[in-house]
Amino acid sequence: PSPADSVTEGQDAVETYLAGRPQRFTIQARDAKSNDIDEDIGSVDVSIEWLSYNIRTTMPVLNDDDLNSDEFGSHFFGTSEYIGAGRYEVKYTALREGTHKMYVKINNQNIHESPFTLIGTPAKMPYGPKSLVEQDMPPPVRTAGDPISFLLQLRDAYGNIVTTPWEEIVRTSGATNEPVRIIDLLTISIGTIPPSEPVDRGTCVPWPDPAQAEPGLFRCDIEPTIAGRRFLSLQVDGAEVSKLEVVDSRTTTVRGPFPIFIEPSTMVPGNTFFYGLKDHYIAGVDQPVTVQLVDVHGNNLTKREAGVEVKGGFFGDAYKTGTDNDNGTVTVMIGSTIARDEVVEIRASSTVTMVDEPIRGIYTPLIPVRSNIASAEGRGTDCEPRQEGGLPIDVTAGVPYLFQCRPRDLYGNPVDDDFLFLEAEFRPMEAAADAPTVVVRGSYNSLTKKYDFDLNILKTGSYSVVVQMWSRGGLVGRYYRTPGFQSLVPGKRDQRHQLEPW
Repeated sequence: PSPADSVTEGQDAVETYLAGRPQRFTIQARDAKSNDIDEDIGSVDVSIEWLSYNIRTTMPVLNDDDLNSDEFGSHFFGTSEYIGAGRYEVKYTALREGTHKMYVKINNQNIHESPFTLIGTPAKMPYGPKSLVEQDMPPPVRTAGDPISFLLQLRDAYGNIVTTPWEEIVRTSGATNEPVRIIDLLTISIGTIPPSEPVDRGTCVPWPDPAQAEPGLFRCDIEPTIAGRRFLSLQVDGAEVSKLEVVDSRTTTVRGPFPIFIEPSTMVPGNTFFYGLKDHYIAGVDQPVTVQLVDVHGNNLTKREAGVEVKGGFFGDAYKTGTDNDNGTVTVMIGSTIARDEVVEIRASSTVTMVDEPIRGIYTPLIPVRSNIASAEGRGTDCEPRQEGGLPIDVTAGVPYLFQCRPRDLYGNPVDDDFLFLEAEFRPMEAAADAPTVVVRGSYNSLTKKYDFDLNILKTGSYSVVVQMWSRGGLVGRYYRTPGFQSLVPGKRDQRHQLEPW
């Protein structure tokens, strides 16, 4: 027998193969004169050495040749079986795309034309975990509304670049029996783990264009709109893809989904809302309202943007500027000193987007501001001037005189309350005078909303007057009138008044 004259049959199997698919060919043993030998002449060995990839991607990505060699090997071996008449059947399975050397030996000697140049081709179906995204993609942080675009290189289960055209039908759908193309296997989304709605979804298209697409290369585009800690999922036929990173100076494969933090976008007044508005207010008492800044996509902002100002108040008053809480909310103190029913408006403005609009673009319903009975002496309730029936400057002894007092709060708002106690004391200014002190209690007048006082002084002379008002909680107002001073009372010259409620 002559190994150098022995030949192969089924030439394709010693020229090319499909990664992962078993191949077979036969060897015919011959003698030195190239005559077939009809007997078993010894052992047949087949070994395949991977040399290099023939298909490379233009996508920026780390080199993982060594990783693939460690996982899938760079040497493959076949098996042989004598099938009679001097013939041997050889079987082998290799996994790498690219150029190989295949050594076929009989009794440790190369047969005719061995070593053969063997070309491996990738499998037809892409495999998600071995498919890779572009280097440094996807980004770890993005702003809502800013598109994300990056490349995806499809690979088969052995890390080989897939060359199957994107429009080629690779199977049918199990549910509908519709044809499924390579491009139909790709899905991209940004959501949560575990999955929940809402979800942002994108698309992948052949790159650089459908007519001249590079083998297995796609550009994937997605626009995130939902802020927060999210995960970008890119799947091939339901399996997540991977990316390559350098960890501790070693290239490492990281499988998706990939964490990504989506920052809120720019504040939009029409989406921004507030809470904490009261159903009524007391004059002069401001209450906090919390304003939650919201972006164009409905995300709550986590911090106030530079140039954004929030202010608000009752319509017609000077609006108060809010205080930033450093968490995307602003506190605005709402209140008024004018008792009335009025709407509240809160506005948000931005020097960046050049807007100054009411939040959600509307006013609130009418909200009552109620009067605030004063708690400080000398302020609040006053009595009407003489020409309007108020405290007299002079009266005729023995002639009854009716005057009125209108309760008011600290800010001059009329107080309509029929359960107040008002009492006026007229004390003679001359200490030796025999004129008695005159005390008159007010009675509520439901028509005028004032308190009426029926005064009748019998002795002539000068009197110091004090009108005091009590509510259920105690003394709330005191009004003085002393001849020549008109409510400005010097303590050393006035008479001492001591009135107590009922």
